[in-house]
Amino acid sequence: MAESITGDKALDRKLRQLRDKMQTKIKKAAVKSALLIGAKHIKKEVPSRFKSVRKSVGVRVGKDKQYVLAAKVGFRVGRKASKESKAAAVAARGAGKGVGISGQNFHWWILGAGYKVGGVRQWKEGGKSTGAMPVQDGEIVPRGWAAAQPKVLAKMAESLKRGIEREAAKT
Repeated sequence: MAESITGDKALDRKLRQLRDKMQTKIKKAAVKSALLIGAKHIKKEVPSRFKSVRKSVGVRVGKDKQYVLAAKVGFRVGRKASKESKAAAVAARGAGKGVGISGQNFHWWILGAGYKVGGVRQWKEGGKSTGAMPVQDGEIVPRGWAAAQPKVLAKMAESLKRGIEREAAKT
């Protein structure tokens, strides 16, 4: 979804007067500050029995392949886990059957997983079923985002205004 940031005519005029690099910097900061509010609301939607999953909600703002500002908020978005933290998670899991629901596989809870056959030779006869996971609550992200919408837009406008004023004061 591509959207342009517009609104107050005075803000738009000031934004056009700033250099392109400075415009991008201000827009990026405004989008990130707004999406952080959205991430907080999405975290609130996660059931309390999955508290560890809340840490996996993140925000990423950058440029896409066409060099257009792109932003994303959701589960397993943002910084990547280090090899040490992944190894620690595997060690903590133990050798028991099943891993349960954690930040690493919460997408199963949201999206579901189809019927699978696992095992060493899953493409041959004799592979054992690993079952299926029906969608449990696929509306966590949309519900959280809808609740945050008014605050997100207000925060973005406020952050844009503050960034423009700060840069205008420098010149």
